[in-house]
Amino acid sequence: GENPRASGPFVNSDHLANYVTLDFPLALAWLSWELHLPFRLRRPAVRLFSSVGLLLFFMGVLLSLSRGGWIGTLIGGGVFLAILPVQRLPWLFGRGDKKWWLVFVAFLALLLLAFFLIGPAGRSQVDLRLGETVTRETSLWVRVTAWRDSWGMVKDFPWWGVGLGAWSELFPRYQQPPWSILSFREAHNDYVQ
Repeated sequence: GENPRASGPFVNSDHLANYVTLDFPLALAWLSWELHLPFRLRRPAVRLFSSVGLLLFFMGVLLSLSRGGWIGTLIGGGVFLAILPVQRLPWLFGRGDKKWWLVFVAFLALLLLAFFLIGPAGRSQVDLRLGETVTRETSLWVRVTAWRDSWGMVKDFPWWGVGLGAWSELFPRYQQPPWSILSFREAHNDYVQ
């Protein structure tokens, strides 16, 4: 059978990944704020809590096996670091220079620790999910063509959409050749769906 994906309190694993994608930059902000404070005002418990939170969020998004969640978490963390004021962390951004190699080393350490903690079963699930992305019929590229072909539906039904559960019925009428013997039950994109 198929390996279960982490879903936490959500029914859908992708919803867990979306939630974590939103929380990951918040934990980064909390940690960066704590590191910005003068040493005498720093609270070790806050640093520990935000660091453990970052690790748990990262492990959660990894085990959700949501490729969109993986990408969103990386983008959210990257955007946060890109807009972080230089004076916020002078040891990281000394003399107006962003020391990206420190950020890369910290990310690599987070990744290695997360992979160690999720164990061999979690690592193999992540590896299988990455392999599916490249090799299976429902890979990213097949999904992109489904999203592109759905654009005709968006143009024909711009205001109210096609109705609940109707996407899978109407999509074959909008699908461009070459056609697959497999049919899409869903668009694999909440906005298109």
